[in-house]
Amino acid sequence: MTASPPARAGAARFGAPVADFARASLGFLPVVLMLRAFERMSAGAGRTLPAASAAAWARALASDVAFTLCVAAVLALPVLAVAQASPRAARVVHRTALVLLALVGVALAQ
Repeated sequence: MTASPPARAGAARFGAPVADFARASLGFLPVVLMLRAFERMSAGAGRTLPAASAAAWARALASDVAFTLCVAAVLALPVLAVAQASPRAARVVHRTALVLLALVGVALAQ
């Protein structure tokens, strides 16, 4: 059995915003990792820090991935709800939220 044309159109209308949301959310992970590197460099400026072990870096990476997934989970429902009315507005809302989170991360690292 195949889906009727209106059902396919609805799935396509929902699928494109979901794919865009997933790409942007995964694209936030390198930003979080760069913030971690920035924090490490700024913390080490002017003083000697103990050498980090591989286990500590693995925990930090796991924490960053978990944070990125939590942000995506929190933003998913509102952004995808807005996407049903206006996919462009949803992209703007999502990216604005990610930029604000990155700016908060920079501010906290200072």
